[in-house]
Amino acid sequence: MAATDPAFRSVPRRAPCFLVWRVESMVLAPVPREQHGRFHRGDAYVVLSCSERGAAPGAGRGPLETHVHFWLGSGASVDEAGVAAYKTVELDELLGGAAVQHRELEGTESSRFRSYFPAGLRHLDGGTASGLTHVSDAFAPVLYAVKGRRNPLIRQLPAVAWEHLNDGDVFVVDARDVIFVWTGRTANKMEKIQGARLAQALKSEHGGADVIIVESGREEELPRQVKSEATVDADERHERRRAEDIKLYRCSDQDGTLKVVEVKSGPLMQADLDSGDSFIIDNGPQGIWVWVGKRASAKERAEAMRNAQGFIKKKGYPISTPVTRVIDGGEPTDFKTLFKSWRDKHAPVGLGKMAALGKIAPTIQTSFDASTLHENRALAAQTQMVDNGGGQKEVWSVVQPR
Repeated sequence: MAATDPAFRSVPRRAPCFLVWRVESMVLAPVPREQHGRFHRGDAYVVLSCSERGAAPGAGRGPLETHVHFWLGSGASVDEAGVAAYKTVELDELLGGAAVQHRELEGTESSRFRSYFPAGLRHLDGGTASGLTHVSDAFAPVLYAVKGRRNPLIRQLPAVAWEHLNDGDVFVVDARDVIFVWTGRTANKMEKIQGARLAQALKSEHGGADVIIVESGREEELPRQVKSEATVDADERHERRRAEDIKLYRCSDQDGTLKVVEVKSGPLMQADLDSGDSFIIDNGPQGIWVWVGKRASAKERAEAMRNAQGFIKKKGYPISTPVTRVIDGGEPTDFKTLFKSWRDKHAPVGLGKMAALGKIAPTIQTSFDASTLHENRALAAQTQMVDNGGGQKEVWSVVQPR
């Protein structure tokens, strides 16, 4: 059995956790909690989330749902990307092989991945190979774009210039001593909230700064050339691309070579899946899912992610197409929603016992005599019930002793 990577020694067994590692010099290095959500374009990362279904990342007391993501920046090297992918498989095996695996690419992260970082997912320039750890007192202003409807994404832009602004989003200029939050005329509510959060986070990182909110069209003495919101993708199109009809493919290596055969087009049913094989659910550029059956071969299980990436290349989909691997019996909710019907094993059928209007048992009215409560003297004394006034009364007076 291969030795456990020292980076994974901090991973608890069967307990909630949320951990992030970055590939540095071809090995994994832990990312401090205060830096979670900051991803450099020149690097590759591995993210582990173990939590109760529906709970915050790393929280919960019930059955755990485990997700392992490897994130690749646009400037990450092929070797760094390979290390992140390999370590994702290694971490999955360490956790028992039932984790859901995700490939995340800069700018096309899944909604689940973005939800891990309430303060915002930030794309930053540079990386470990470009001397990221070098500390300098020099500071150059930075421009961030905040875009998205549910979980807005924060991107660092090439330069602070009007040409990068548009009226449909929110932009933040970090000048260290002063932080400007510029809101476009048609920016949505979540973008405005995330922009304010980013400004406060930058203020804390700098140890204090003035935050100034500027609305589009209300700048003073600033020459402006802001793009119209019509020149960029609407938020709905940005998050929901029109996909082809969903399709199901069967993957099999019975004769030693992998074969991918189309099974059917949507709608998909849970019964279409067979635990003896692995399947690819093709949802177009919106995402490729690989489902691995419990009785699938070890080769199918180990090469599921690689096969999915080969499938993307063959279909001519963008390289940024999301890829997720799930295991039979450990399907997340967003996978189940791809099927017209899905029922978990041991799940209750219907709503269970219910009280229907008009079928509630009638209430029987009976007469009650409160005086009968005094018949049990011991109980009356124990509960300090009020005396009924019957019986003999004796009164003593206290006089001065002789």
